[in-house]
Parts: sequence; structure tokens; C-alpha cells
Amino acid sequence: MDAPSDDFAGPDWRERSYATFTCLHTREPFDVVHSEGSSALELVRRGVHRTTPFVVMFHGNFLGLVKASLRRQMRSRHPVDVAREQRALLSLARRHYRRGNARIFRECEAIVASAQQLADTCRSHR
Repeated sequence: MDAPSDDFAGPDWRERSYATFTCLHTREPFDVVHSEGSSALELVRRGVHRTTPFVVMFHGNFLGLVKASLRRQMRSRHPVDVAREQRALLSLARRHYRRGNARIFRECEAIVASAQQLADTCRSHR
């Protein structure tokens, strides 16, 4: 199921993803759930990972996104661009922390990150 590009953590997406999973899982149980990044947040919140194994593939992490935003701000020559970047970063931080996203995957048995992102991934998920 494809997540919306604008807000994969929004209430609409969370409800739809869980309802879709439940419907399909009832018909024919899944052996494993594959999640691209945090798109399975609602399934983990509802404890699906306790009965159905999850594979979560992270292409980055919160701290990496913050660092990239700060680099873009430092390179920017226009205050408007810096302000836009700061608003986007604040919005990202709110989404990341508001519903416990920083801690949600801690209950999973393992998070596999690439070698260059290991330290930041550990910090991002506390």
C-alpha cells in the first residue's frame, strides 16, 4: 500500500493503513510486513509487530534529516530560504516527536541501519 507523499504520519493514512492490513491479514495472514521507513508506524503502535514479524527499511533517520537541513541553511544566501528550511525542520520535528515516533520502533527486535547511519539512527530512536 503506497503512503501519501504529503503526510504518511497523518491520521487518515494511519487509519487506512491499519484497516487495510487488518482486512488483508484476516483473509490470508501475512508471514512478514515490509515497511519503507516509518510507513508502518500505526501497525507498530497497535502492536501488530508482536504477532507478525516486521522488516523496516530506513533510508535515513531524523538526525540525518536535521543535519542535511542545517547544511542547506548554512549554504543559503537568502533569509527567505533559511526561514522556509527552518519551518520545514520544525514541522518534521513536531511530526517525529508528537506521537512518539522517536521511540515507537524501540519495541521491535532490531533496526538495521547502514554503517554510515548507525550512530545517527541510534540517536534518532533514542
